[in-house]
Amino acid sequence: MPVLTRITQETVSRAEALALRYEALPSSHPARGELERELNQLILAWAAKVAKLGGEAKGLWLVDFDSESGVLAWRYPESELRELEARPGGG
Repeated sequence: MPVLTRITQETVSRAEALALRYEALPSSHPARGELERELNQLILAWAAKVAKLGGEAKGLWLVDFDSESGVLAWRYPESELRELEARPGGG
């Protein structure tokens, strides 16, 4: 969890900075498209890192983990996993 939390915290900080820059520009400004692409790439890179840790990005800053006992979920900035569904006969 500490690695996932750190990776997500860093990504959230970068995403918020990009979003602020994006929102500060007029809607017709050509740089908005580049900022939007950069933000999308940042989120995709985060999802790839989550996958390497054994999780599945299910939404923005939301991760599911498949375990022997069921599906566990984590959402930034929570500190704990929570059980979404239990497997029959699971631990």
